[in-house]
Amino acid sequence: MKVVHIATSLNGGGAQYMLYRLLKFLNPGIESEVISLHNVGMIGELLREIGVPVTALGMARGKVDIGRIIRLKSLLKQKRPDLVHTWMYHSDLIGGIAARWAGVPRILWSLHVGDPNSGKRMTILVARASATLSRFIPDHIVSVSRKTEEAHLTFGYRCKHLSVIPGGYDFSAFRPDPDARRQMRAELGIGDETLAVGLVTRYDPVKGHRDFLRAAKVVLPSHPKAIFVMAGRGVDASNAELTGWIAELGLGNSVRLLGPSNDVPRMVNGLDLLVSASTVEAGPLIIGEALSCGVPCVGTDLGLTADLIGDTGLVTPPGNADALAAAICRMLDISDDERRALGMRGRQRIIENFGIQTMARAYEKLYEQLVTAGFARQAERSRPVNRSSSEI
Repeated sequence: MKVVHIATSLNGGGAQYMLYRLLKFLNPGIESEVISLHNVGMIGELLREIGVPVTALGMARGKVDIGRIIRLKSLLKQKRPDLVHTWMYHSDLIGGIAARWAGVPRILWSLHVGDPNSGKRMTILVARASATLSRFIPDHIVSVSRKTEEAHLTFGYRCKHLSVIPGGYDFSAFRPDPDARRQMRAELGIGDETLAVGLVTRYDPVKGHRDFLRAAKVVLPSHPKAIFVMAGRGVDASNAELTGWIAELGLGNSVRLLGPSNDVPRMVNGLDLLVSASTVEAGPLIIGEALSCGVPCVGTDLGLTADLIGDTGLVTPPGNADALAAAICRMLDISDDERRALGMRGRQRIIENFGIQTMARAYEKLYEQLVTAGFARQAERSRPVNRSSSEI
């Protein structure tokens, strides 16, 4: 079986990391290739390191490039995959059209955004076009959470075959690591007595950075020695909007801006509490990663968040900085031992329900079902028609 994956880009992001982990643990009997509409990026390099061929088309963002769409169609005709699996809205739309044009037997779309009405205007327009074409292009649509599926059905997505496959976690990479914790906290210049609360995500309006900082302002009077660690692409001192909010709220040295990290397990191990403050979310990988490291979490009640956390942490309404602050305070008020116990319960919950092997096996089963159905359809079309003499 040959599967070509089409991604919008291969920069670090939740969907891209999920693609990387899937292909790392997928049955090697499934031949996999990846085509990025834009760039190779960090994830593309990681994919190449594990032997997955990666092709980047170099499309400019925000522009319809007919020439590169034609090239994509030609590549698919040349590679002759049994199945095309697309990731995110732009690749669903462009990759789906090119795959149908190229005569690919089966097309699978995947949804990784919690609310299709969110994001940039162009992204919403692409989602609307995808909703219209969802009746005709994909043979199957898979979502990372039931809430994500429901949101897209409300938005207008229609497909005969739908399913939910949550993201999976690699417990060999994400695990409690006392040495990593000591190293990370030494770099931050803090000791064991300091409580470190982290928000680890790229800089984006829907990721709740301002709500996190507003919550920090409320938390600090009762926990003056706490620090608030922020990391991710665009989360550094060069971000004028972010540093402006920090100055406006008078947070000063209570906030650390670390930028992107190439060692997320090490960074997360240095935290006492991980927070997801998003206003739009489907299946936040960082929550499962933190729990896998034994770090308890507070998250906004979106997508898969409540399912990941369960009773090992707290969930709050999205867009409510006061509720977020109250939840953070509750988690910081308990003893270190109680907090560690919650984290370890969270790790066990992730191991039992959200392992990378579970996700990989689910996709393998889905691929097999789709490809088998595709072959059956082709065989039916190519079967000779027996006509009676009266029909000739």
